[in-house]
Amino acid sequence: MNPQALAPLDAPPPALAADGSAPPQNLEKPAPVANAPQMRFVFDKDSWLEVRNRDNKLVFSQRLAAGSEQILSGEGPLSLVIGYAPGVKLYWHGQPVDLVPHTRGDVARLVLE
Repeated sequence: MNPQALAPLDAPPPALAADGSAPPQNLEKPAPVANAPQMRFVFDKDSWLEVRNRDNKLVFSQRLAAGSEQILSGEGPLSLVIGYAPGVKLYWHGQPVDLVPHTRGDVARLVLE
């Protein structure tokens, strides 16, 4: 018998799927839904965020602390109000969005489509 073919005695037995077959070895996270736009907010400073959908219905409204992140998905157009915009980074479909042109005072107002 080849000793290299044996598993150590303290190793747990391999898990089997319900049909008795071995499970896949490389498990990956499911891909995001292609039609669901994704927004990612990174908060360097305390701020607040309000998101409304195309019907002007409130989707999200919350104060967020420095060091936090928020990920939201939804169909556009989405209206955003970001309080203390200088302390927030926004990513839309993985790409950074420059909030400066949309900011008056410290509040950014923009629509993502």
